[in-house]
Parts: sequence; C-alpha cells; structure tokens
Amino acid sequence: MRSAFRLLVVTLTSLIVALLPVHAFAESHPSSSEYGLVAGQPPATPPPGQPTATTAPTVDLDPAETEADRSENKRKIVMGVTSIVLVGIVIWGRSIKRKKAKAG
Repeated sequence: MRSAFRLLVVTLTSLIVALLPVHAFAESHPSSSEYGLVAGQPPATPPPGQPTATTAPTVDLDPAETEADRSENKRKIVMGVTSIVLVGIVIWGRSIKRKKAKAG
C-alpha cells in the first residue's frame, strides 16, 4: 500500500509541476512603476520635457495565438485528467490483485 501511495504522490506532484503555468513565475510590471511609485507614496511628477498626456496602451491580440493557447490549455487538461484516471486504474488493479493473492 505504501508503494501505491508513493506512486500516487509522485504522479500528482509531477502533474502539478508540468501543468503549472510558466507565467505565474514571471515578474509583473505594474503600470505605476514608470516614475518609481512605492507602496503608499503619491506618484512623483514626471520629468519636464516629456508629454504628460496619458494614453491607453494598445494591445494587439492575434486571434490565432489566443486560439492556439486555448487548444494547448485544453490539451494539457485532457492529458492531465487522462493520466490521473490511468494512475487510479493501476492502483485499483494492484489492490485487487493483492487481495486475490492473500485470499488464494
């Protein structure tokens, strides 16, 4: 039973690591860091000579990229669920085999 539990723990840990999004570790760049805003301090005035008008950043989203990302995420979820089900079947089969060996 201990080996089955260890196998389950190792499998689940590897799945979590494999499916963990890489961007979770990426350093975020807050928009207020342009002029050195520190928590709780009012923003400093921008240096003279630069335009002070704020403009919204433009984001070009390519529909092909977002669709590719969705299909990649869906594939990862399907593979993860499938592997969890297969590990469960293996553990269940081994427990049945062990019960039959003890009984016979």
